[in-house]
Amino acid sequence: MSIVRWVVDAHGGKLRVSGNRGGGTVFEVSLPTSGRSLLGIYDHLDPRAAARTRAALDGK
Repeated sequence: MSIVRWVVDAHGGKLRVSGNRGGGTVFEVSLPTSGRSLLGIYDHLDPRAAARTRAALDGK
């Protein structure tokens, strides 16, 4: 779950958990569909690539 949480946070998404005793657990992951959602991961892996991507998305 920690990897799922990291990916969801990096993409600016949401992770929701619900459940009840004896009935199991439901994990719901929502991720945005915009190109900017990947920038969180780029910031961790290659900040310069993230800056170039931001500039391209902003039309600069």
